[in-house]
Amino acid sequence: MNWRLFAAGSCRHLEAVAVKGGAWRQAVFPALFAAVKTSRGWLLVDTGYAPRVLEACRSGWWRLYPLMLPVKVGPEETAVRRMQSILEKGEEIAGVFLTHFHADHEAGLKDFPRVPVWAGREAWAASRDLRGFASLKAAHLPGLLPEDLPERLRLLDCSDAKAPGWVPEGWSAGSDVLGDGTLWAVPLPGHAPGQLGLMFPDVDGGVVFMVADAMWRIDWLEEGHGPRWPVRFVTHDWRALHETIARLRALRRDRPDVRMIPFHCMKTARELQVEGCG
Repeated sequence: MNWRLFAAGSCRHLEAVAVKGGAWRQAVFPALFAAVKTSRGWLLVDTGYAPRVLEACRSGWWRLYPLMLPVKVGPEETAVRRMQSILEKGEEIAGVFLTHFHADHEAGLKDFPRVPVWAGREAWAASRDLRGFASLKAAHLPGLLPEDLPERLRLLDCSDAKAPGWVPEGWSAGSDVLGDGTLWAVPLPGHAPGQLGLMFPDVDGGVVFMVADAMWRIDWLEEGHGPRWPVRFVTHDWRALHETIARLRALRRDRPDVRMIPFHCMKTARELQVEGCG
């Protein structure tokens, strides 16, 4: 399947806090999202940041967010503007696959009205009623969600189902997103409640695996280079996160043809020549 990777803004944080072996200096973590060309049109995988995040962080508990994670995003960097640059005449956005309900993944949803939004049932149940400090702690900003989102949601339940033949062994617990065997959603527990990843066949015969925030950087796949202990404070389930990372390491060992795409990895963005990440 044809796909593209984009950046919709970024934040900054100490590299050494995010990854063992990192430098004790500020590093840029892009807010990446993907666009996959399906039989229905372009499907976005997350939406990255949008300027409305900055507006929402001017009041309440959310004033603390930019102190912890300084955000940089301009109108020209949003998912909707990025997509305008590749859409051909007559093409439309078919929908959004939301890996989890965090501000740096959901901020562009309002720019795509009327389209369906696929998300995990567990993720939605854990996020829909959060307000105040609880929402900040969960990194979910309710004001970023469209008012009609509940009517547009297509909630996914991942079970041990009959997976398409191209799905790697051991990853059959999932959900056929479009019902045609082209997009396979799988649970990636740990980072956020109900977080999902998305797999699909690559044009070269391999498999692309959008792992979202199951790992922030591709070097988490290296033994001894996973997240440092401060990451525990922004992690839903620390033990589950490490179990997920171990599964991804095993997948890379057994299936080197599976290309994993973390959504905050500058190295990945540069290798794929993502605009603004040179």
